[in-house]
Formats: sequence, structure tokens, C-alpha cells
Amino acid sequence: MDDLRRAVIERCEAHPDRARLTIALDEAITDLETLIDGFDGPLVELLEAAEKASDRGVRDDVLRRVGVHVADGRQRFACDDLVELMDTNGFVELGLRSGLDAALAELARRLGVEAATTTSATSATAATAAISNPPPRS
Repeated sequence: MDDLRRAVIERCEAHPDRARLTIALDEAITDLETLIDGFDGPLVELLEAAEKASDRGVRDDVLRRVGVHVADGRQRFACDDLVELMDTNGFVELGLRSGLDAALAELARRLGVEAATTTSATSATAATAAISNPPPRS
């Protein structure tokens, strides 16, 4: 993000709206950090719960929820407009979408949760989408 900010400032140095562009970029970076923090916070809580679980069944359930959360995060980041905007900024190649997806895929692989949760995460996401976007009434 620092490279992007520097590139925007350098290339837009003479632009009459430079200050507004910089403010908009800073706001977008803050929004992106909020998006990622909104994913990371619950993930950390789930991982801590899994680590503290003394019962194997409880631990397995928490790890299943970690897998669902990771699969949901992968899908959310893949479709997020802000991630797309930052990736196609025209100044610096960030590779956010691919980097986030690769990191989450690796996390799922290391925890052994990816294969067992993809279907349930997709179903949960489809159910959420159906509730959020009901068909129009005739």
C-alpha cells in the first residue's frame, strides 16, 4: 500500500485535485484494512478457541467453523469491489486478490479444513445471498 500511495503522489504531483485524490486513496486503504480486519478478528478468535478446546469433538467443530470462515473469506475477497479496485489501480500491481486467496488456501490446507468445508461454505453463502436478494414479487 505504501508503494501505491507513493506512486499516486508522484504521478499526480501536478494534478489540480491531488489533495482530493490522496484523501480518496487513504480512505480506500482504510476501508481495505477494515475489510481485512473484519475477517481476521473472527479467524483469530476461532483459532484461539480451537487451541483451547480440550475435547476433540469441540475442537473438530471449531476447526470446521474455521474452514467455513476461510472459504467464505476466499469467496468474499474474490468478489469484493474494493479489492478489485485496488488490484486494478493503474499505478502499482498489488495482486491483492490472488495474494489473499493463496494465503487463505494455504491456511486451509495446513489446518486440513478446506475440502470438508467448501460445500458447506458455498451452501451457506448461497443461502445468505437468497435471503439478502429475494426474487422480485409479481
